[in-house]
Amino acid sequence: MNYTEVLDLINTNLASASNITAAEHREVEIALLNYGKAQNNYVGYITGVDLPVANGSSLTVNGGITSAVGTASNGVLITLTTSMPSMNYYVRSFVESLGTYTADTEIRRESFKKISTTQFYYIQSETNAQAQNLKIHFEVISLD
Repeated sequence: MNYTEVLDLINTNLASASNITAAEHREVEIALLNYGKAQNNYVGYITGVDLPVANGSSLTVNGGITSAVGTASNGVLITLTTSMPSMNYYVRSFVESLGTYTADTEIRRESFKKISTTQFYYIQSETNAQAQNLKIHFEVISLD
């Protein structure tokens, strides 16, 4: 169920002065739990990142990410395991250093470009040619 369907279920089953059964109340609670659980499917990370990521190079992925592949434009094409409900989403990322402090600080601020409900580009560059070892955590959040 999406957000609107859960909201409709709440408004229907839990309307003022309604005489719902225990089963109908459980239906609302289960829908809320399932919706909350589904939102966590969009969390994952890529690791072993050294900027720029070579075109066609595959990175190690975990969580709700199926693949992460370097592109010709120095970005990384991220593919999610679960489709977002629509293109109305944003990506939050956090960069973790796994290497040396001096090398891993030589990076610029990251950005993202939505491609579809299952793919986006992660874009980040370095300020100086250094060998990084980065782990990048992602949260992909639906705005529907």
